[in-house]
Amino acid sequence: MDQTAFLIGFSVMSVASLAIYATGKKTQPSGHHTLLHASVPFIAATAYLAMAFGIGTLINSDGSLTYLARYVDWSVTTPILLSGLVLLAFHEHGKTGEVGGYLTSVIVLDVLMIVTGLISSLAAPSMAKWIWYGWSCVAFLGVLYLLWVHCGHWRSAAAPPWERPMARTSPS
Repeated sequence: MDQTAFLIGFSVMSVASLAIYATGKKTQPSGHHTLLHASVPFIAATAYLAMAFGIGTLINSDGSLTYLARYVDWSVTTPILLSGLVLLAFHEHGKTGEVGGYLTSVIVLDVLMIVTGLISSLAAPSMAKWIWYGWSCVAFLGVLYLLWVHCGHWRSAAAPPWERPMARTSPS
């Protein structure tokens, strides 16, 4: 059953990657966005294919399965997605000089969340498993915090025009 589901996932992600590439712009300045966005489902398709063939599947001491390909996929694709999101936000608001350290912090917390989640998945059922899970959640909250606080202007930018604050104009 798992193999069929993984092959369906592989097929859907492959078609999605091709569709994103086929319909996206290929010219500059936005051509690189098409390649980045198409790469995410392509990488996911690769992970589904590995899982379909049982590559990197570990059987834990309690009989549960851990799919390493899934964690490798997330470790690559979520930084790509977060980078696109953060770079767009900083580009839209002219803060490109601040993006380096901020982007590094978001990506480090994201990858830390995934790695500690993997460690939690591999740990035998015990208090240690829950501690690793909790630490993974703390890293996730760090990602959310950084996105909420430093990119909070997205909330007003995403609001419908009638809900946005009116710009004040000085009398002439």
